Amino acid sequence: MAKGAINFVAMVIYLPETSYARGLIIGDTAGDVERTEIARESKRLGVTATSTLTPVSAAPELLSMNQNLWYISHPYINYKENWFRNFIGPFQFFLSPVVLWSSITYAVAAGAFTAVGVCIPQLTAPPPYNFNSGAQGLFGLCALIGVILGGTISSKIVDVFNSRMEKRRFKSGEEHKPEERLVMLILPFFTCTTGLVMYGVTIGKGIRWIVPAVGYTMNCFGFAILASITYSYAVDSYLVRSAEVMVFNNTCRALISFGFANFSPGWLAKVGPGQVYSIFAAAIWALLLLAIPMFYFGPKLRAVTNRFL
Repeated sequence: MAKGAINFVAMVIYLPETSYARGLIIGDTAGDVERTEIARESKRLGVTATSTLTPVSAAPELLSMNQNLWYISHPYINYKENWFRNFIGPFQFFLSPVVLWSSITYAVAAGAFTAVGVCIPQLTAPPPYNFNSGAQGLFGLCALIGVILGGTISSKIVDVFNSRMEKRRFKSGEEHKPEERLVMLILPFFTCTTGLVMYGVTIGKGIRWIVPAVGYTMNCFGFAILASITYSYAVDSYLVRSAEVMVFNNTCRALISFGFANFSPGWLAKVGPGQVYSIFAAAIWALLLLAIPMFYFGPKLRAVTNRFL
């Protein structure tokens, strides 16, 4: 309780508010804000920007944390907004194909990830594995290893790729395109799904534990990358309403993960892990393939939905 109280006080004092409107307009992306900051910094240093684009974001100059910290009434927060309208605001993104697709893709992958974790005792306690609770816990470390590798090394590779693509577009005078983040979904397309099938088939046949452990690690590795890409794509596309996007995204993830965790044990008992996890993998494959039309038609879809969101 003491730690919780300390954490709460620290959040109140030091956690900066990020959901207020910063002079942005519908359609501004994270890349637009970044380009505006580059142009301002270049002007301050007396350097000519290499891009021919005019900064489109109307965001005010970013302030330091100390400058943004001490407010009784923040100038960028509308305290008179309708509470009910704010509550239902995130659910308007059911009408946005971009956010709906990214949220469902993330949610289904998270649901499969959850279904694997909750069913480990069910699959490893009986013969031929005969794992006790300690061995089951050690087997669960596969998830930790996969997420750490996917969230650090591979996410860094994704960031480097996205940064280079953005610099190329910036120098050539092209508009920022959040859909370029989707290119690196090629990594989870092969690792997250293949690992899921490998885990389900091998553990169902009672193959030596190291083989399903590798499959489990691959699945967690790919899931960490998939979550990062789909999440950042949705937020980048609707920066001005990023808080609502995150609420919608996490609501979808929580509901679908709960559903998967609830029905997976009974389904596994009926048809076996090989079939169950292969179906989960097929669903993820199908959703990731939708990234191809999203890459080409995403800008037009965002332009249409920006009119009423």
